[in-house]
Amino acid sequence: RNMDDNKLCNHFLICGDLQTGKTSLARALAITMWKLNRITSKKVAKIQASKLNKIDLLAKMEPLENGSLIIENAGMLETATIRSIIKMLEQFKGNILVFLEDQTRNMEELLAREEVLRTFFTHRIILPRYDSNDLIGFAYCMVKQQEYEIDENAIDYFEAKVEQIGRLTQSQEQLVKLEEYIKTLTQKAETRNMLLLMKQAKEGKFVAKVRNVILVEDVID
Repeated sequence: RNMDDNKLCNHFLICGDLQTGKTSLARALAITMWKLNRITSKKVAKIQASKLNKIDLLAKMEPLENGSLIIENAGMLETATIRSIIKMLEQFKGNILVFLEDQTRNMEELLAREEVLRTFFTHRIILPRYDSNDLIGFAYCMVKQQEYEIDENAIDYFEAKVEQIGRLTQSQEQLVKLEEYIKTLTQKAETRNMLLLMKQAKEGKFVAKVRNVILVEDVID
């Protein structure tokens, strides 16, 4: 509902501490905007601002049309690069979605230095520090992204482990640790499924159904 009919100004600023999921959120928003027909492709490109500063964006921008571009550490963008970004937005006439992301202080400094960005980047999201419920929600999303689910008997153990990660890990490292944990769980489940298939193939009986489910035995150390 908050999207302006003028697509030229419907771009996003995403701010937050280090490792708070800014890029993951930008990717999710890009897919959402595609599903809402704000852009016609779900392709997403990502680049560091320092690298973009060294590129002739206007000469290489054609593949970006109709998709999304995520620019990390946007506070490092140089004035010439910002001019190229604005010109690209104008030439594509709204057929692109751009996300600038950085820590809040760096973003504020960028906007103070380059006020023209306020005209085009009218949506700002500030990511807070996460509590245990937030981390549990992220964990389930990560599992789902891997096309897995948590067995109902493993839910309590799974959530307790996620809460433990939150307690024992510094805030800027929590999502990284969470991703590593989910990767470990899915690898255990994949190994179990592979062994089951090998056993059934050897016996010539494909009886048990292989499911993408994380079990209690995967969660408990």
